[in-house]
Amino acid sequence: MLSWWINLAGSIIMAEIVHAADVYNGNTTFIFYLANKKTHYTFAQCMCRAILANWLVNLAVWIANAAQVRRPLRVRRVRPPSRPCVRALAAAFPARERQHR
Repeated sequence: MLSWWINLAGSIIMAEIVHAADVYNGNTTFIFYLANKKTHYTFAQCMCRAILANWLVNLAVWIANAAQVRRPLRVRRVRPPSRPCVRALAAAFPARERQHR
């Protein structure tokens, strides 16, 4: 419960910083456009985006853990996510429209 209150306080502080910085200059049409765009996905689109986002997070954690090990990272030993999957990941990351924040 404490983490919920800390997250709420952090969100309010961040909103105040954005407001103080005058990021949107009173232009609320962009905010409404962005909210409308992000809430009109189908269930299948949301599930696919969630799966891709979690896959990217897991891959980042795996690479970070592999970087701490003394032996070098060996991607060649991992067979199922072969090179086409890595290329698809590289192409999917910028195409995700920064949904995972």
